[in-house]
Amino acid sequence: MEKYKVVNRNIRFDSRELSSPYRCKYGDKNDFEILRVTCTYGSETRVYEVESKYLPGTDSIRFKAFPDGDSFTIEWGPTAIRPYVKRVQ
Repeated sequence: MEKYKVVNRNIRFDSRELSSPYRCKYGDKNDFEILRVTCTYGSETRVYEVESKYLPGTDSIRFKAFPDGDSFTIEWGPTAIRPYVKRVQ
């Protein structure tokens, strides 16, 4: 079993609908301990982690990104995992 499964996502507000979620596909959650999602918008990079035991039985989770001045905010889905997703950087 691997320690981390890493998913990288580039946030774009100029060519994407705000209501369109970003998909973070991880496959089988039993193959790793921690899902690490790196989100990049311009020069800003954020890293989020969630333990695989909190992930749903599907092969992916999603998030919506919203502009916030020169930065962005993230809304994770499904709502059941929101308390377990932690920003680590």
